[in-house]
Amino acid sequence: MLITRKPLTHHDAPVHGSLRSLLLHLYPKVTKAIPVDRLFTLINEAADIPSMRVVVFTGGECFLLKDNLNQLIAHATERGFSTRCVTNGYWATSRDQATRRVSELCKAGLKEINFSTGTFHARYVPIERVVYGAYACLTAGINHVD
Repeated sequence: MLITRKPLTHHDAPVHGSLRSLLLHLYPKVTKAIPVDRLFTLINEAADIPSMRVVVFTGGECFLLKDNLNQLIAHATERGFSTRCVTNGYWATSRDQATRRVSELCKAGLKEINFSTGTFHARYVPIERVVYGAYACLTAGINHVD
């Protein structure tokens, strides 16, 4: 999770691989995720800083949080933050599934999704999943960076 003072563009966002092998290579000492309760606490602490405006759920792969991601987005939204996810789109296994998942996240308050893809990602995550996810975002009204 990244909490920022200003909205990020894709040029500003930190680049994190979403696959286990890449993470182990880049961050060999990181062996487990931040506990979900701690993520809620970090959002609360950031809300006390007036210049903080955006919460970005990112690297590794934030969609591994499953329903907790919905709750974290809702919590950040309730605290006045704009929210964004960065994902490789592994979860968008079909157009219908992607549409359902994006709809859930939009209901929680999600404003933006950035998809990470490229030659490396495509070896593990079929490009069709990124397309399904992007289509779901357009359907849900997420079609630009604010």
